[in-house]
Amino acid sequence: MPPARCTRPVTVVVVAIAIGCGAPAGWSREEPIDAFWQVRHVDFAYTSRNVYYSCGALQSKIKAIMKAVGAHQGVTVSIDCREGQFVNSAMARLIVALPAEATEEAVRVATTFDTRSQLVARLRRIQLPTANDIERFPAAWQTISLTDNRKLRLEAGDCDLLLGIYQQVFPRLSIQPSDKGFRCFGPGTRIRPQLKVTALLPMRLPVAYSQQDNGHFVR
Repeated sequence: MPPARCTRPVTVVVVAIAIGCGAPAGWSREEPIDAFWQVRHVDFAYTSRNVYYSCGALQSKIKAIMKAVGAHQGVTVSIDCREGQFVNSAMARLIVALPAEATEEAVRVATTFDTRSQLVARLRRIQLPTANDIERFPAAWQTISLTDNRKLRLEAGDCDLLLGIYQQVFPRLSIQPSDKGFRCFGPGTRIRPQLKVTALLPMRLPVAYSQQDNGHFVR
């Protein structure tokens, strides 16, 4: 069987991005916060001059990266390519639920539905969630090393993919880089990408959720 990813010889280039950024205000390992699952829709454009993934491998790798930074296991990734096709450029749509602080305003927004959502819910006999229906769970800001995560199995060839997610996806999800930033040496070496981020992680495994038409995740 062909490998899930193939590369072409390239000149080794070191990519280093450092953004000085501390933990969010109020961050404390000793003081967990009350959180809930907040769904986000994010578009991501993968592009690389030399690294090709099969559609399935690209989808799986993106999912694994998102789970590593605290996303719910139900994360979905849709990619505009055919099964079995190898691509070095593709658009992806991520639907991901991440822990968010359960402030009164955040919960109010999560349980406010427009007219269309209410109509669809009535037609499908779906009970839209209220503030009391939203599951809360303890979460804490933690620093995560994606490099050391064995489940990710990051390789030098994942440089362009991880860089794209780092630049396009993480900033929109309040996932912050460590003070050492991101270092990538390219597919011409065997050195894996170096990246640590600070993210809000659940301190226990919350119950499963269901997805409503408006995109909110609830019990």
